Amino acid sequence: MKPSPQLFHRIRFTTKEVGRGFYRGNRTGAMGAHTEYGGYVIDWRKVRHYNVPDLTNFELQPFVAKSIDPREKLPRGEDGHATWHYEPKKVSAMDYLQLWRVANPQEFDDVWNQQQEQLRSLQVTATENHDDVAEQTVKA
Repeated sequence: MKPSPQLFHRIRFTTKEVGRGFYRGNRTGAMGAHTEYGGYVIDWRKVRHYNVPDLTNFELQPFVAKSIDPREKLPRGEDGHATWHYEPKKVSAMDYLQLWRVANPQEFDDVWNQQQEQLRSLQVTATENHDDVAEQTVKA
């Protein structure tokens, strides 16, 4: 069922309904205007402002384990740039999972138990389906 021609004029365009070069954008709008010399002037009335709550007695913490040591600051040269390049140690997926298991035993046990329950339920449904198929072949 297609919309009537009157209704179709009220529906927003999609990129498939118009020719090349139609960019719909994400409705953010411009934050300023271009000058005649190629510059850009920000109109501060159009800029989004976010209200930040008072953080004095803020209880939430970043999602980082307390066992992780804070990062060392990079040694800097006289020009202010880092004097050496940080290259992390390569860790395989199995090593990562083992480290995670040691660091978070309760979380690992919960995930492990959930996966075992899912496996058991899949096995039960598979055996039930197998029994149903066997009964149907015997009847036929």
